[in-house]
Amino acid sequence: MTTGMKLSKQLHNLGACDDAVEWVAARKERTALGIWRACDNPQWMLWLLGVLSGEKHSRARKRLLLCCLEIAETSYQYVKDKELLATLRDVSRMLREYAEGNGRDDSVIDAACSAAWSAAWSAWSAARSAARSACSAARSAESAAWSAESAACSAESAACSAARSAACSAARSAARSAESAACSAARSAARSAAVSIIRKHYPTPPRLPAKGKRR
Repeated sequence: MTTGMKLSKQLHNLGACDDAVEWVAARKERTALGIWRACDNPQWMLWLLGVLSGEKHSRARKRLLLCCLEIAETSYQYVKDKELLATLRDVSRMLREYAEGNGRDDSVIDAACSAAWSAAWSAWSAARSAARSACSAARSAESAAWSAESAACSAESAACSAARSAACSAARSAARSAESAACSAARSAARSAAVSIIRKHYPTPPRLPAKGKRR
């Protein structure tokens, strides 16, 4: 039995998702460390760390909190609202002080987490709104191009019909490709950054229990 197959069974028992279990089972690396270094999915890595990071207020839990904070802070560059950004930074400061100290004040943590969720939701809503505005602007530009071209070709509609269709199709295809490429690049960069941060805090994988209960 390969290391990947053995670890995949342990992950299944812990309640890991099917995709993660199948990915690990198919790995050819001979050690858990090799598989950990090969993983490029931060969600899988953080899920596993969360399951095995210990009790609330423990050092292990605080270590994970610091890791998650560093990942979250990489997104602040995209927050344009100054008030929202200030809130996010205050939340990060509160949680970092807690994680780096010996505090056990649940009320402080609950307040910080509540603020974090609220700020994160606002940031997500703002990002979605901005994306919709960008798409709307793109559609408006495309519509304007259609109208302008239609007006220019109206006198010779028969001759220009094929050219207009081809030009607009090419423009739409180029716009969609550019948007898709930009989104893909941003997702890839964020994913790589998260994985790098996780590996910095956890250069080796957590030890899996020999027998775990399905979550």
